Amino acid sequence: MTSNGTSNDDTSTDSTSTDGITIDREHQTLHVARTYPFPIDRVWHAWTDPVAIAAWWGPHEWSTTVLAMDVRPGGEWRYQLGPDDGSVEPSRSIATYRRVEPHLLLDYVDALADASWTPSDHGWVTQVRFTDAAGGTAVDIVTVFSDEDELRRAVELGMAGGYAEALERLSAALER
Repeated sequence: MTSNGTSNDDTSTDSTSTDGITIDREHQTLHVARTYPFPIDRVWHAWTDPVAIAAWWGPHEWSTTVLAMDVRPGGEWRYQLGPDDGSVEPSRSIATYRRVEPHLLLDYVDALADASWTPSDHGWVTQVRFTDAAGGTAVDIVTVFSDEDELRRAVELGMAGGYAEALERLSAALER
């Protein structure tokens, strides 16, 4: 269903789409698309600067601490994400960049990590593409999961909603 209550799934029962977010169970992907009325330079900076991304990454009422951000192939982005009220232990992630094309593409594998920063799973491949759009920048995010169970787990953990809220926070951060 779309945000206006109409069905957006006329080709497959394995795909659901809401507000620019598509969960494709057949291809085990989560796709998020947003357009911002700001130039690519500014949006790219928000994704690649440790101070900038900490201001918006994660859902509402959650905070991100960036411990490392080396935006180059083989570089790592280490971050911790947790609720502001401390109701649950923060999660840790290590994103390892595979490809970086400035102002065009970030391609990384994002893996959860334990308290000693050892990756606890194989991770999810994520590509973030930046393209010129009329008067702004289109951001297209595709996360690929290894199998149906990984996608289901991510959906159950609220990854789609978390992305939606984070990208709302990005919009607000860009306006400042």
